[in-house]
Amino acid sequence: DGGAIVYVSLADSGRTQLLLHRLDAADPVAIPGSAGLLDPVFTPDGKSIIATSTTGGVLLPLAGGKPRSVPLPSLRFSGAWGPDGSYWFNTIGISELLRLSPADSLVPTPFPRERQAGLRVQQVLDDGRTALVIDAPASRFSGPGLLLDLQTGARSPLIDGPAVNLYLAQGELIAVLSDGSVTATPFDER
Repeated sequence: DGGAIVYVSLADSGRTQLLLHRLDAADPVAIPGSAGLLDPVFTPDGKSIIATSTTGGVLLPLAGGKPRSVPLPSLRFSGAWGPDGSYWFNTIGISELLRLSPADSLVPTPFPRERQAGLRVQQVLDDGRTALVIDAPASRFSGPGLLLDLQTGARSPLIDGPAVNLYLAQGELIAVLSDGSVTATPFDER
């Protein structure tokens, strides 16, 4: 709902833990069961997070509890939720694009792996078929922003410059560039 953030903190024990900071609260609180977790991302309903540990991926309710294993690699680079509840993500070497289905199974992308290399998923659009991606192989931090067809692998250029992040919000294509500047351009996803 946009009313909280979750982030990684280092506990007194030396292990990571996840903190939940509601924007209407003065202080964050540790999420029970989050010891050792990294890379948190809210689920679409905002009630849980998906995160990684040294042994793989987990789904953890924000209210706390035992993390449930999901078949994510222990290292993933970036990811985004699709409107159907699928989680699209990149492997850490940015060599492959994968989808975790709502039923917790890994589904390969239907286009050749060589067309997936270097693509960092930023946002899956409401049609569930296209995504905003940054073309930045593992050796680069930024790259051109593209619209990617998740079924065919077809790419349409959106931003030529060195984009670091790319998101669609309220009809605006928001790009964070490598020099720290932010641009907003009207964008109709249809």
